[in-house]
Amino acid sequence: MSDNYCIREDYQAQARAASVEVEFGQYWKPWRIAKSLEYQWDVYKHARQLADRFELKSVADFGCGVATKLNHFFSHLSPCAFDQPTVGDYIARNFPTISFRAIDLESPQGVLGPDERFDLTICADVIEHLFDPDPAMELIRTHTKRFAVLSTPEREIVRGVGTLKSTKPDHVREWTKDEFAAYVQSRGFEIIEHALVPKERLDDAEMIECEQSAELTRRWHGCQLVVCTPR
Repeated sequence: MSDNYCIREDYQAQARAASVEVEFGQYWKPWRIAKSLEYQWDVYKHARQLADRFELKSVADFGCGVATKLNHFFSHLSPCAFDQPTVGDYIARNFPTISFRAIDLESPQGVLGPDERFDLTICADVIEHLFDPDPAMELIRTHTKRFAVLSTPEREIVRGVGTLKSTKPDHVREWTKDEFAAYVQSRGFEIIEHALVPKERLDDAEMIECEQSAELTRRWHGCQLVVCTPR
Protein backbone atom coordinates (compact mmCIF):
# COMPACT_ATOMS: atom_id res chain seq x y z
CA MET A 1 0.00 0.00 0.00
CA SER A 2 1.14 3.55 -0.63
CA ASP A 3 -0.22 5.04 2.62
CA ASN A 4 3.17 5.35 4.39
CA TYR A 5 1.92 2.67 6.80
CA CYS A 6 -0.54 5.23 8.24
CA ILE A 7 2.29 7.48 9.48
CA ARG A 8 2.21 11.21 8.72
CA GLU A 9 3.42 12.02 5.21
CA ASP A 10 6.47 14.06 6.26
CA TYR A 11 7.91 11.30 8.46
CA GLN A 12 11.40 10.11 7.39
CA ALA A 13 11.93 6.36 7.51
CA GLN A 14 15.41 4.86 7.65
CA ALA A 15 16.86 3.84 4.28
CA ARG A 16 17.42 0.22 5.35
CA ALA A 17 16.70 -2.30 8.09
CA ALA A 18 19.81 -2.30 10.28
CA SER A 19 18.90 -5.26 12.50
CA VAL A 20 19.33 -7.98 9.86
CA GLU A 21 22.03 -10.47 10.90
CA VAL A 22 24.34 -12.46 8.65
CA GLU A 23 26.14 -14.07 11.60
CA PHE A 24 24.86 -14.54 15.14
CA GLY A 25 26.11 -11.76 17.39
CA GLN A 26 26.04 -8.94 14.87
CA TYR A 27 22.74 -7.76 16.33
CA TRP A 28 22.37 -10.14 19.25
CA LYS A 29 25.38 -8.99 21.22
CA PRO A 30 25.93 -10.34 24.76
CA TRP A 31 24.52 -7.22 26.44
CA ARG A 32 21.35 -7.42 24.32
CA ILE A 33 20.87 -11.10 25.17
CA ALA A 34 21.38 -10.29 28.86
CA LYS A 35 18.65 -7.63 28.70
CA SER A 36 16.28 -9.65 26.53
CA LEU A 37 14.16 -10.90 29.43
CA GLU A 38 13.54 -7.34 30.63
CA TYR A 39 12.38 -5.64 27.43
CA GLN A 40 8.66 -5.99 26.57
CA TRP A 41 8.13 -7.87 29.82
CA ASP A 42 4.60 -6.51 30.22
CA VAL A 43 3.72 -7.45 26.65
CA TYR A 44 4.51 -11.12 27.23
CA LYS A 45 2.98 -11.05 30.71
CA HIS A 46 -0.25 -9.74 29.21
CA ALA A 47 -0.11 -12.39 26.48
CA ARG A 48 0.29 -15.10 29.14
CA GLN A 49 -2.69 -13.74 31.07
CA LEU A 50 -4.71 -13.83 27.86
CA ALA A 51 -3.66 -17.44 27.23
CA ASP A 52 -4.61 -18.47 30.76
CA ARG A 53 -7.95 -16.65 30.70
CA PHE A 54 -9.10 -18.16 27.40
CA GLU A 55 -7.32 -21.52 27.80
CA LEU A 56 -5.30 -21.01 24.63
CA LYS A 57 -3.26 -24.05 23.63
CA SER A 58 -0.99 -22.96 20.77
CA VAL A 59 1.38 -20.00 20.63
CA ALA A 60 3.62 -18.58 17.91
CA ASP A 61 6.10 -15.73 18.29
CA PHE A 62 6.97 -13.93 15.05
CA GLY A 63 10.28 -12.15 15.48
CA CYS A 64 11.10 -14.04 18.67
CA GLY A 65 14.72 -12.89 18.93
CA VAL A 66 16.59 -15.24 21.25
CA ALA A 67 13.19 -16.34 22.68
CA THR A 68 14.01 -15.62 26.32
CA LYS A 69 10.56 -14.28 27.20
CA LEU A 70 8.75 -16.82 25.03
CA ASN A 71 10.44 -19.58 27.01
CA HIS A 72 9.82 -17.88 30.36
CA PHE A 73 6.09 -17.40 29.84
CA PHE A 74 5.11 -20.19 27.43
CA SER A 75 7.51 -23.14 27.67
CA HIS A 76 4.64 -25.28 29.03
CA LEU A 77 2.84 -24.91 25.68
CA SER A 78 5.82 -25.97 23.51
CA PRO A 79 5.53 -22.76 21.48
CA CYS A 80 6.64 -22.10 17.92
CA ALA A 81 9.22 -19.39 17.28
CA PHE A 82 10.05 -17.62 14.02
CA ASP A 83 12.97 -15.31 13.27
CA GLN A 84 16.20 -14.91 11.36
CA PRO A 85 18.13 -18.18 10.95
CA THR A 86 21.07 -16.87 12.99
CA VAL A 87 19.21 -17.34 16.30
CA GLY A 88 18.21 -20.96 15.65
CA ASP A 89 21.22 -22.65 17.25
CA TYR A 90 21.03 -20.45 20.35
CA ILE A 91 17.35 -21.29 20.87
CA ALA A 92 17.90 -25.02 20.28
CA ARG A 93 20.73 -25.11 22.86
CA ASN A 94 18.96 -23.09 25.53
CA PHE A 95 15.22 -23.69 25.10
CA PRO A 96 14.53 -27.27 23.92
CA THR A 97 10.73 -27.02 24.31
CA ILE A 98 10.57 -24.30 21.65
CA SER A 99 10.12 -25.30 18.01
CA PHE A 100 12.09 -22.83 15.88
CA ARG A 101 11.70 -22.09 12.18
CA ALA A 102 13.78 -19.59 10.23
CA ILE A 103 11.83 -16.91 8.42
CA ASP A 104 12.25 -13.64 6.57
CA LEU A 105 9.34 -11.59 7.88
CA GLU A 106 9.42 -9.39 4.80
CA SER A 107 9.19 -12.42 2.50
CA PRO A 108 7.64 -15.22 4.57
CA GLN A 109 6.04 -17.29 1.83
CA GLY A 110 6.24 -21.05 2.18
CA VAL A 111 7.40 -21.26 5.80
CA LEU A 112 3.97 -22.07 7.22
CA GLY A 113 1.36 -24.31 5.72
CA PRO A 114 -1.91 -22.70 4.61
CA ASP A 115 -3.84 -24.43 7.41
CA GLU A 116 -1.38 -23.68 10.23
CA ARG A 117 -3.07 -21.37 12.71
CA PHE A 118 -2.30 -20.55 16.32
CA ASP A 119 -4.63 -19.60 19.15
CA LEU A 120 -2.24 -16.82 20.11
CA THR A 121 0.38 -15.01 18.06
CA ILE A 122 2.91 -12.51 19.39
CA CYS A 123 4.93 -9.92 17.50
CA ALA A 124 6.66 -7.79 20.13
CA ASP A 125 8.66 -4.73 19.08
CA VAL A 126 9.44 -6.21 15.69
CA ILE A 127 7.59 -4.28 12.99
CA GLU A 128 9.55 -1.07 13.62
CA HIS A 129 12.63 -3.03 12.49
CA LEU A 130 11.12 -4.06 9.14
CA PHE A 131 11.59 -2.02 5.98
CA ASP A 132 8.21 -3.32 4.79
CA PRO A 133 6.07 -4.60 7.68
CA ASP A 134 3.03 -5.44 5.54
CA PRO A 135 4.05 -9.06 4.75
CA ALA A 136 4.53 -9.72 8.47
CA MET A 137 1.14 -8.24 9.29
CA GLU A 138 -0.52 -10.39 6.64
CA LEU A 139 1.35 -13.46 7.94
CA ILE A 140 0.06 -12.78 11.45
CA ARG A 141 -3.49 -12.15 10.21
CA THR A 142 -3.52 -15.37 8.19
CA HIS A 143 -2.13 -17.62 10.91
CA THR A 144 -3.92 -16.24 13.99
CA LYS A 145 -6.92 -18.26 15.15
CA ARG A 146 -7.95 -16.22 18.22
CA PHE A 147 -5.73 -13.34 19.35
CA ALA A 148 -2.66 -11.45 18.16
CA VAL A 149 -0.57 -9.43 20.60
CA LEU A 150 1.48 -6.69 18.94
CA SER A 151 3.79 -4.08 20.39
CA THR A 152 5.90 -1.20 19.13
CA PRO A 153 7.30 2.04 20.62
CA GLU A 154 5.04 5.09 20.92
CA ARG A 155 7.01 7.61 18.87
CA GLU A 156 6.02 10.87 20.53
CA ILE A 157 6.39 9.52 24.07
CA VAL A 158 9.76 7.91 23.34
CA ARG A 159 11.25 10.53 20.97
CA GLY A 160 9.24 13.68 21.66
CA VAL A 161 6.23 15.41 20.13
CA GLY A 162 6.75 16.29 16.48
CA THR A 163 9.69 13.92 15.96
CA LEU A 164 9.94 12.95 12.29
CA LYS A 165 12.68 10.29 12.38
CA SER A 166 13.84 7.63 14.80
CA THR A 167 17.17 8.24 16.49
CA LYS A 168 17.74 4.46 16.57
CA PRO A 169 19.29 3.24 13.30
CA ASP A 170 17.71 -0.20 13.72
CA HIS A 171 14.19 1.27 13.88
CA VAL A 172 13.07 1.90 10.31
CA ARG A 173 9.98 3.79 11.47
CA GLU A 174 7.92 4.39 14.59
CA TRP A 175 4.21 5.12 15.09
CA THR A 176 2.19 7.30 17.41
CA LYS A 177 -0.69 5.57 19.18
CA ASP A 178 -3.28 6.93 16.75
CA GLU A 179 -1.13 6.04 13.72
CA PHE A 180 -0.55 2.50 14.95
CA ALA A 181 -4.25 1.93 15.61
CA ALA A 182 -5.02 3.09 12.08
CA TYR A 183 -2.29 0.85 10.66
CA VAL A 184 -3.41 -2.29 12.51
CA GLN A 185 -7.04 -1.78 11.53
CA SER A 186 -6.16 -1.04 7.91
CA ARG A 187 -4.33 -4.38 7.65
CA GLY A 188 -7.34 -6.50 8.53
CA PHE A 189 -7.49 -6.60 12.33
CA GLU A 190 -10.07 -5.57 14.90
CA ILE A 191 -8.48 -3.98 17.97
CA ILE A 192 -9.77 -5.29 21.30
CA GLU A 193 -7.33 -3.45 23.54
CA HIS A 194 -4.72 -0.74 22.98
CA ALA A 195 -2.63 0.29 25.99
CA LEU A 196 0.62 2.02 26.87
CA VAL A 197 2.90 -0.11 29.04
CA PRO A 198 6.50 0.08 30.33
CA LYS A 199 9.26 -0.60 27.81
CA GLU A 200 10.99 -2.94 30.25
CA ARG A 201 10.32 -4.79 33.47
CA LEU A 202 9.64 -2.66 36.55
CA ASP A 203 9.94 -3.73 40.17
CA ASP A 204 6.85 -3.67 42.39
CA ALA A 205 7.45 -0.16 43.74
CA GLU A 206 8.04 1.23 40.25
CA MET A 207 4.91 -0.45 38.95
CA ILE A 208 2.76 1.12 41.68
CA GLU A 209 4.26 4.52 40.89
CA CYS A 210 3.66 3.95 37.19
CA GLU A 211 0.00 3.02 37.73
CA GLN A 212 -0.57 6.13 39.85
CA SER A 213 1.16 8.54 37.49
CA ALA A 214 -0.97 10.92 35.45
CA GLU A 215 2.01 11.86 33.28
CA LEU A 216 3.00 9.85 30.22
CA THR A 217 6.71 9.06 30.44
CA ARG A 218 9.22 7.29 28.23
CA ARG A 219 10.07 4.66 30.83
CA TRP A 220 6.55 3.91 32.00
CA HIS A 221 4.43 4.39 28.87
CA GLY A 222 6.82 4.10 25.92
CA CYS A 223 5.54 0.77 24.57
CA GLN A 224 2.26 0.32 22.74
CA LEU A 225 0.45 -2.96 23.44
CA VAL A 226 -2.32 -4.04 21.07
CA VAL A 227 -4.54 -7.09 21.42
CA CYS A 228 -6.43 -7.75 18.21
CA THR A 229 -8.25 -10.38 16.20
CA PRO A 230 -8.15 -11.02 12.44
CA ARG A 231 -11.17 -9.88 10.46
